Amino acid sequence: MNAIYDKMKRSGGLRPANTGIWTQIVTIVLLLLAGCATSPTHRDPNSISMAAEHTMRFKVSGMHCSGCSSGVRAELLHTEGVLDAMVDYKSGLAVVRCDRKQVSATQLLKVIEDAGFKGRLITQ
Repeated sequence: MNAIYDKMKRSGGLRPANTGIWTQIVTIVLLLLAGCATSPTHRDPNSISMAAEHTMRFKVSGMHCSGCSSGVRAELLHTEGVLDAMVDYKSGLAVVRCDRKQVSATQLLKVIEDAGFKGRLITQ
């Protein structure tokens, strides 16, 4: 690796003056990524016990396109206690992985209804 570095340096392909700017750019990107990982909206799936983690399935009616399912999914993901959500408009199915200590099926049904659709709990 050092041989490649030395060859590039001798040929002018690597300019020491430019390496400082790249170091700054990489540092900024890493700081931004670190900030995203610790933001309050980040949900660490390993932060809850396996006993509290739960999956619920809902039948959602009234969805006609992927935009509908994306909207429902976004609303579910913004709900406290929801770890992940998958919504399919073709089957009308929503699968929500959540912390049962923080959110209930009734609350999730309200989120679905507030998004403009009718929901029904299939499995809890």
